[in-house]
Parts: sequence; structure tokens; C-alpha cells
Amino acid sequence: MSIRVFDRNIVDRKPFLIGLLVLDLDPIASRIIITDRETGLTIRHAHAVHSTFYMNLSYVNLSDFLITMIDDSYTYNAVAVDGVKCELIDAVALGL
Repeated sequence: MSIRVFDRNIVDRKPFLIGLLVLDLDPIASRIIITDRETGLTIRHAHAVHSTFYMNLSYVNLSDFLITMIDDSYTYNAVAVDGVKCELIDAVALGL
């Protein structure tokens, strides 16, 4: 008699690929704005407590992001970084 044990969490699934954008934010920054530099559209506008963003697969391997950090206390000027890339990840493998 043999006993087979199956783990329900291990399933043969196809990968679900998305982009991962991890930002190293200035602690003084209050908000960040992620902009598509080709179209000028705002992709995300968030408080600077968030530093990890999951992006559409169409942005992977493109340098199409313009990241702007804003200080709401008006002590410092806004800082922008151009040409930021996100990396390709498998959301299923990471359990997202």
C-alpha cells in the first residue's frame, strides 16, 4: 500500500509575468509620482511610504518611467529621476 501526499499549494501553473518597480526613496519625500515619460500620463501618485509597485507587463525592460519625489513641507525642491526601469517577475512564483 502506498500513500500519496499532495500539497494543494503546489500546482502546475503557468507563470503570470508582471513588472516590479522598487524605489529607494529619500526619507524626506512625502509623495512620489510615477509618470510615463513618453506620453506624460501619471501612472501612480502615492505617499512615499510605498516603495514597491507592481506594474503592467508592457513597461518591463523599457526606460519609460520618470519618478518625481515631492516634499509637502516645501522645505526642499522636488527631485526627478528619468529613465527608470522595472524588472520582470513571476507573480505566481512569488505568491502574489
